[in-house]
Amino acid sequence: MRRSDGDDGRSPDTDDGGDGRSPDTDDGGDGRSPDTDDGGDGRSPDTDDGGDGRSPDTDDGGDGRSPDTDDGGDGRSPDTDDGGDGRSPDTDDGGDGRSPDTDDGGDGRSPDTDDGDTDDGGDGRSPDTDDGGDGRSPDTDDGGDGLKNKKKKYGAMWASRIGDQRMVNIAGPHLLEALLKQEGKYPMRAHMNLWKEHRDLRGHSYGPLTEEGHKWQTLRSALNQKMIKPTEAAHYADPLNEIIPDLINKIQELRAKSPSGHTVQNVAGLMYKFAFESICSVIFETRIGCLQKEIPEETQKFINSIGIMLESQSVIERLPRWTRDWMPYWGRFLESWDIIFNYGTNLINNKIKDIEGRLRRGEDLGGAYLTHLLTNGNLSVNEVCGAFPEMLQAGVDTTSNTLTWVLYELARNPEIQQSLYEEVISVIPDHIPSTSDISKMPLLKAVVKETLRLYPVVPENGRIRLEEDIVLDDYIIPQNTQFILCHYVLSRDEASFPEPDRFLPRRWLRSEGIKHHPFSSIPFGFGVRGCLGRRVAELEMHLALSQLIMKFQVRPDPDLGEVRAKNRVVLVSNKPINLQFIDRQ
Repeated sequence: MRRSDGDDGRSPDTDDGGDGRSPDTDDGGDGRSPDTDDGGDGRSPDTDDGGDGRSPDTDDGGDGRSPDTDDGGDGRSPDTDDGGDGRSPDTDDGGDGRSPDTDDGGDGRSPDTDDGDTDDGGDGRSPDTDDGGDGRSPDTDDGGDGLKNKKKKYGAMWASRIGDQRMVNIAGPHLLEALLKQEGKYPMRAHMNLWKEHRDLRGHSYGPLTEEGHKWQTLRSALNQKMIKPTEAAHYADPLNEIIPDLINKIQELRAKSPSGHTVQNVAGLMYKFAFESICSVIFETRIGCLQKEIPEETQKFINSIGIMLESQSVIERLPRWTRDWMPYWGRFLESWDIIFNYGTNLINNKIKDIEGRLRRGEDLGGAYLTHLLTNGNLSVNEVCGAFPEMLQAGVDTTSNTLTWVLYELARNPEIQQSLYEEVISVIPDHIPSTSDISKMPLLKAVVKETLRLYPVVPENGRIRLEEDIVLDDYIIPQNTQFILCHYVLSRDEASFPEPDRFLPRRWLRSEGIKHHPFSSIPFGFGVRGCLGRRVAELEMHLALSQLIMKFQVRPDPDLGEVRAKNRVVLVSNKPINLQFIDRQ
């Protein structure tokens, strides 16, 4: 990395949260936060609260100009997005697809058996043995504070190294904006070599996380249909609302087993099951029984396999290849993926039989997601079977983690919880919320947005600059450079967010008039790699949270104490989050 003008100054983070840039004055209901797209109109990439359709997350050329009407009401968001990786929100472009697992007794993720997470399998994350000074080991329990210290020392951009791989860390919103606006047609994130090896051995098609280049763009374009547009995402409100009563019943069942009669142990694990049930309901068009008293054997085997696969992967990535024949991890990895693929393929085959039966009977096929993909002719059955396991892997992170963190923060901030409750009952005093109801709850959306700022699901992810050199703050950075996008550092920067470690949802309300740099917090990514499932994830969280707060007052378990975030590729809690759910009178 060399400086083009010969100056030795570091790239400063000059963003002060009030520099006259178009403000992100999103109030959770109108979506009118500005955007910094490359068309020069100053509109923000994270206008998740939808009303005027101006968020870039659904764009098709990397400029962020497609509408963000996430309240599903006005139909103004075009389906122009032809690229992305189909991962769930906030895991848009740089993670390794390692979705959570409930087999850990604490945070809903895969068992934490590794002691260093020295992941060098191509995901661009710094291992625990990295002495290059980047502080980005996934096994550090600071959640991202090590990177904050690096920014204080070096500024908003610094280089680090893992082995012979040199990387550039981006921790300033103006630099992030400049980088993402210069992406090519096919933005490249880290390779998924282990996953690809399984697909190649078994003859499976690549999915949205493993495919690259033009094939990836074609796949993403097909997967976007019935998913990206807010008006289409709104169609999933009914099946999601059918699952939420089961979540409430599960909370009542679990708390009844506690000594106090109020405490739910390991809320993250419960929210994982809820999110898993929800995503399967959306993409497979079926319920799989995650919230039943007795989970079906095949469903439990499927869930367990995800944890075994992730645990095995974390070990394989640190071992030389020759150990595969002598140690059990590679075999477990392959077997787990086989179970995952077989489960998904069986659900897809059942849907094909259902479609064939409807055709014979002359019945309407409907327009749900899987039915649409299987009947529109854009993808083969093999391609659909290759895509869905990866969508499942990514489709749980945002909702399960974010709902856990938001309930934790509301429990610790009873005044904010009370304000939210009053807003909810003023809009839906006696009925199940619809998408139009959600659009009338700005504080609800601000609460979710503030939670994603404090706890970005993926605290850091990556880009690989393949096509040409790039200039950032007068530094010429050569092609083939791996960039690390430090989202946790960006969203907890005092220059962008005063009192950055406090839970202050009102900072996002338009009525507050607070300006934020549009790239200071982008939990759903930006451009063609923006999150495929963002609209559905937001809808799921808003519907669930509004009904939970209407039903329960949430308090911390008396023995809980302070909970810290830690980086396990995704941001999780350092111990189980146990909360009390008290019936409202």
